[in-house]
Amino acid sequence: MDNFQNLLNLYQALPSDEGVDAIRRTAEILENKNYTPILIYPVRDFTRLKKDDMLKEYYLTMNGGHEGQDPEMRMYHLKLLLYHYQILCQLRKDIPEAWDIINELYEDD
Repeated sequence: MDNFQNLLNLYQALPSDEGVDAIRRTAEILENKNYTPILIYPVRDFTRLKKDDMLKEYYLTMNGGHEGQDPEMRMYHLKLLLYHYQILCQLRKDIPEAWDIINELYEDD
């Protein structure tokens, strides 16, 4: 359970949300690319998530909100979600390296 507490600490330490315009603009760009992060359980409107939504997803996952989950799968889902959300936060700040990751995966050569 200690690992789940450490993960909760990371969720609570996420940066404050960017402005509404940055969230909307980034979401529209990602949706036009058909961006879908790979997660264990579906997360609705991922590209528009905010910090509070992430905490809700943490508690939903921990309280059995996803069917058939065991502790290992919950941990894996929460780690993946955190990873992808951290990239999303960088995209909202227009950090070029984050856009490089997305463009490499979603643009044709």
